[in-house]
Amino acid sequence: RAKPVPLGRPSAMPRPTTAAVAVVVAATLWVPRVGGEAAIRSVSSSGGLGYTVTDPASYDPALCAETTFDRQRSARDCFCGQSRHSQVYWKFHVQLHEGLSSDPSFSGPWVHELCAVAYPVIFRVVSVDPTDDSFAMHSDCSAGILAMVSVCAQSSALQRLQALAAVEDSPSQRIPSRDRSRVWRHTPRVVTEEGVSVGDIFQPAPLAECLAKCEEIPQCQSLAFGPYGCHLKDRCVHEGDTMVPAGEQGDDYQTYYLEPCVGELRAPEPIRRQELEEPTGDQALPRNTHVEEMLNMMSFALRVLEFCYHCIDASPWPFLLSEVLENYALAVEAPQDFRWKRAAGRPLGPSTRPGPAPGAGGEPPSMEPPEDGAPTLGALPPNRLTLLRLQVRWTRGLEMEAEFWRIKLSPDPAVNDRMERLETWMSTGEVTWFLEGDEPCSWVATSRGAQSPSRPGRSLPTPRILNVGSGPFAPGPLTCKLPGVDAATESRRIPVVAADGLARYYLRILDEHGLAPPHSPIQCPVEELHSCFPPGHFDVVHMRNALDHVFDPLLGIQRMLHVVRPGGWVHLRHARNEGIAGSFRNGLHQWAFDTIECPESSARSEGGGCVPSFLLWNPELRLDVTAELLASGLAQEVHTELHDHPSDDAPEDERYVYVDIRKPTDAEFGRRLAAAGELARVQASAV
Repeated sequence: RAKPVPLGRPSAMPRPTTAAVAVVVAATLWVPRVGGEAAIRSVSSSGGLGYTVTDPASYDPALCAETTFDRQRSARDCFCGQSRHSQVYWKFHVQLHEGLSSDPSFSGPWVHELCAVAYPVIFRVVSVDPTDDSFAMHSDCSAGILAMVSVCAQSSALQRLQALAAVEDSPSQRIPSRDRSRVWRHTPRVVTEEGVSVGDIFQPAPLAECLAKCEEIPQCQSLAFGPYGCHLKDRCVHEGDTMVPAGEQGDDYQTYYLEPCVGELRAPEPIRRQELEEPTGDQALPRNTHVEEMLNMMSFALRVLEFCYHCIDASPWPFLLSEVLENYALAVEAPQDFRWKRAAGRPLGPSTRPGPAPGAGGEPPSMEPPEDGAPTLGALPPNRLTLLRLQVRWTRGLEMEAEFWRIKLSPDPAVNDRMERLETWMSTGEVTWFLEGDEPCSWVATSRGAQSPSRPGRSLPTPRILNVGSGPFAPGPLTCKLPGVDAATESRRIPVVAADGLARYYLRILDEHGLAPPHSPIQCPVEELHSCFPPGHFDVVHMRNALDHVFDPLLGIQRMLHVVRPGGWVHLRHARNEGIAGSFRNGLHQWAFDTIECPESSARSEGGGCVPSFLLWNPELRLDVTAELLASGLAQEVHTELHDHPSDDAPEDERYVYVDIRKPTDAEFGRRLAAAGELARVQASAV
């Protein structure tokens, strides 16, 4: 499941040759910004959200189909009233609405019954090529298919929980058959050797109906009965036959068999078709466990979501974009404990409006496209569509990342061939978290020298460093002497707070291995730092080789500037163009970082030469971060520099991009406000 989809050979990108440091002081007027998503709109880039959309086909012609598909998105991907199979989706939609209305916990028997309806539909329209992991869906109602796979994922999860709680039945009870000389018995779980199929009922049915159907067919000697129907078999079953182990797929079925058995009768050839025969013995295919089936359905959910993420939150279907993404993350994190977590309400989503409310009397909302035209909900800005897609694919990459760290945190030398860092950290709590040549103590001293107390008569708060994207190896406090701040003989221990968007995965993996970490990171993605820490809480924010792993690096930089104090610094250290090697599809690597040697908006150095800017890019989006931060007033200085790669075994041409960003002090910010106000007055008087 972790193999990236091949996208062809990437073309070469122009690389700058200079390694000169860029010290850029903002010379543009501050532009007012508002909170929430509007806070990431750009005044200097087309289309808002900061990023400029680029044609991915110019990087790799294989990507042109993606751009074409984005242009064809519409509300009909989620409003399925005009689907070729609208009656199928409407019936499922009504049953799903009724089930959730009567059972908001999403855990009643109706979940299994509804999955029995959805399961054959899913596998008629969805296919995955195992050779390259490419995914195809043949449906004009992608949101309906998403709802179906979500229901079946929950069904598999509930079946596993029910199987764990089940207690073996007492000795099989007798049920009379029509033939008074024989009786029906049953096993607690379905037997492994079932025989050849002689008939099926592919929907939930009463047990009496299944038994009667079997007795009508002379070849039928037993049947598997469960929540999705019953399957008639020709094999004689006996008490003591091997059953499916508890917890595996099939343990929610029971085998009912006639006693005494007439004999091993075979169905006549017209019924026993080759494609209906079930292999037995050594030829039998392994059954999926409930956990494996749940993971398959969750994987399908993420793939189907790529077809309808633009409109799912505005649709009549009850599953939100954020809800599907979070449940996939939960399934990857702890598959054995997974159970679908429902979203609490229907807030305004990334489409254009919240989903339609139920009609009068509680009937399901309509599946017809909105009156203002089907294209409305699909007409999101191209950069917004791309960011949503990157978020979905980032979530898909969690499985690969979790597997990577499961190996790197293993104390077994047969699994982990590089244990030195783990052993040192576990025994001493020490870990190298910054690069050689960087001086975090000096960073703190520089930041505090530029700060002033928030109120007269108050001292500066305790110095702190935030290490974002820390990985599992959280560092301990840093012992520093702060020149110009502390006495010559005095040193202090400065807390280094580690935060990572995958911290909960690391903690679970450490628990699985029975390891007690000396320090633990806080669960907090860089895009959500504002929800984890107060504004201006840290003197220094540091991030190394992690920002190119997020789905929205510009938003991450803005959040880092939010939690650093006025006058404080954000230090970024990243390998240059890391995403190219995996074609921007390898796990979480969807971005590349580089420098722009002489951008049009570049300031000039003291020697008169231009200074490089910090560039974020991938085949679909591009952003001059230096220009963006200075134009918006979020940064007062941006320094960009190319360094040699710190790894001894890296190729000679591999480089690292160093970026240092200073947040304006309160005084500098005030001067910007005054300048903006003066400009507004001049413009008003001119008008």
